[in-house]
Amino acid sequence: MNDLIDSFANRLSKILLIRNIKPIELSEKTGIDKSKISSYMSGRYKAKQDGIHILSQVLNVDPAWLMGYDVPMERNFDKNIQSIDKRSEGSAVVLIYGSIPAGTPMECIEDIVDTEEISADMLKGGKQYFRS
Repeated sequence: MNDLIDSFANRLSKILLIRNIKPIELSEKTGIDKSKISSYMSGRYKAKQDGIHILSQVLNVDPAWLMGYDVPMERNFDKNIQSIDKRSEGSAVVLIYGSIPAGTPMECIEDIVDTEEISADMLKGGKQYFRS
């Protein structure tokens, strides 16, 4: 399993320097309020799943890299697959996102809670899975 090696705030600041984008420009391109961008960069807050998705698309980076995982910076996987790492030809590690409690209607908990190694064949065709 991959571990975090950097913070979201550091990765966001680093990619803004690399891409030569000012925080105000990032706010305009993503639709994320400039005060939120400032909070992300200072480390006061981390973006939730939807924010990570938008930021990674606009900045053209792997969402897992942006979160601080030890993966390549470049986006190099099918957009429907949230893959962290290819372990070998036969397997891959995927992100496990939150949970949806049964019973009373509630929102999905959007944080990444775990990773799991699965067969690479399971990822073909952009399939999505739910773990119980």
